[in-house]
Amino acid sequence: MHVTAQDKGTGKSTDITITSSTNLSEEEINKAVKEAEQFAEEDKKRKEKVDNKNKLVEQTMKDSGDKLTDDDKATLNGAIETAKKELESDDDERIKAAYDTLMNTVQPVFQKLYQNAQGAAGANPDMGGANGGNDGDTEFHQ
Repeated sequence: MHVTAQDKGTGKSTDITITSSTNLSEEEINKAVKEAEQFAEEDKKRKEKVDNKNKLVEQTMKDSGDKLTDDDKATLNGAIETAKKELESDDDERIKAAYDTLMNTVQPVFQKLYQNAQGAAGANPDMGGANGGNDGDTEFHQ
C-alpha cells in the first residue's frame, strides 16, 4: 500500500509504502479474524458479567456500609479495584481469574453480613410488630 501525506501549511509531502510482513495466506488471515471476532463476543460477555458483579458489590457496600467493618470494606474495595484493572487487559484468562478472585473474596464478607443480620433478627424476633412486621396489609408492587 502506498500512502502520501502532505502538510498543507508548508506544502511538504512524504511518501511511504507499507508492505505485508507476514507470510500468512488470505485463508489463514480470515480464520484468525473470525476467531478473534468469536472470542471478542465471549470476552465482552465475561467483562459485562464482572462489571455487573462489581456494580452489585459496590451497591451492596453502599447500602450496608454501616454494617460492614472497615476491614471488610477495604477487602471489598481492593477486590473491586483489582477486578476493574484486569477488565482493562482484555485478556480472557486474566478476566476469568479476576472474576473468580472477586467471587472468592466477596462471598465470605457477604456471608458474614447476612449471618450478622440474621443474628440481629433472631435476637429481636418481635421486630416490626407482633406479626414480625406483617400486619396482613402488606402489598408488593413492581
